[in-house]
Amino acid sequence: MQKNGDFILDIRIVRQQTSELNLRIIDFPRFKWKAENGEIEIRAIDEHGKIFATHVDYYNFSADTLVIRNSNLTSYYLRKK
Repeated sequence: MQKNGDFILDIRIVRQQTSELNLRIIDFPRFKWKAENGEIEIRAIDEHGKIFATHVDYYNFSADTLVIRNSNLTSYYLRKK
């Protein structure tokens, strides 16, 4: 993940998937994210720059733990010391 919000796929996984499924790299969407007001929004963007899917998770900090939750799951990330 880059500071500007771009999420870069691991090219090794992409190569393996494309060879097995006869896909091209252009068939994979690009992802952008932003975090504000306790929400993390992830957008999937097609090759024409059109947003075709959006997903929102909610986050907060509790002491040294990051808590991320959505309707299905709550994840806890403890800060390394």
